[in-house]
Amino acid sequence: MIAVRFGANNHLGSINLAESSYFDAKSTDFKQFLGQYYPLDRLVDGHARAGIDKWVHGYINENRYGCKEFSERGTLNVMCLGDSFTEGYHWDRKLIFPTLLAKKLSETYGVTVGNWNMGLHGDAFDSIMRRIVHSVDFLKPDIVVAVYPTPVRRELFDEDGNMVRISVDNLKGAYAFLETGEEIGAKYFQTWPRLDSHYEDVVNVMKNCQIIEHTLNRRNIPWCYCINDFADFPDTMKLLRDKGFIGSENYL
Repeated sequence: MIAVRFGANNHLGSINLAESSYFDAKSTDFKQFLGQYYPLDRLVDGHARAGIDKWVHGYINENRYGCKEFSERGTLNVMCLGDSFTEGYHWDRKLIFPTLLAKKLSETYGVTVGNWNMGLHGDAFDSIMRRIVHSVDFLKPDIVVAVYPTPVRRELFDEDGNMVRISVDNLKGAYAFLETGEEIGAKYFQTWPRLDSHYEDVVNVMKNCQIIEHTLNRRNIPWCYCINDFADFPDTMKLLRDKGFIGSENYL
């Protein structure tokens, strides 16, 4: 028997890992979890919701992104990922950068351009990485543009396998909803700040950036990234680039 002991004040107590279903790859629940959030046979779904995300493009495709159906390909197809800055939160769709980029490419090269705006409000490094890893082989984009958001957001998963999108910069829960739309329990907000730190944020950034770089470079997909101007985040990212922890070749 393998057991993990937590402190006397921790409500988790002792967990018998040998009996835990988390380590049973044949578990139906485990298969459903992977199929929903880490599918190998389809695109990763977004979380745009008609009637709630009123600022989205005016339409939501079948994969729950605020862009036209991915089957409507152009000669050149551009995948843009990020948070509300990419999605175009409350902005005229003609004025947001994915639209302007697609227009510029079309005019410059005289081709049709598929504008795959996969930006989602409240998005985290975790979710951008997850969608890139599990979508590029299906969408086969010609160019990928990633706009990295504030590092304090996370994708967490509760004991039932439900995703919790949490943002420490808004502990009242503006972004923290289960995928079903139900508000999460207070325990996540009570626990997460004690686990989070600037050091944890930086480590999470490095892990996700490395996975994104490896995924796109291995497939020889032209890509670039830039960052949101959030507090000291630009300085932190510059330090990571200068030290070689993340690549600088694709920095826009």
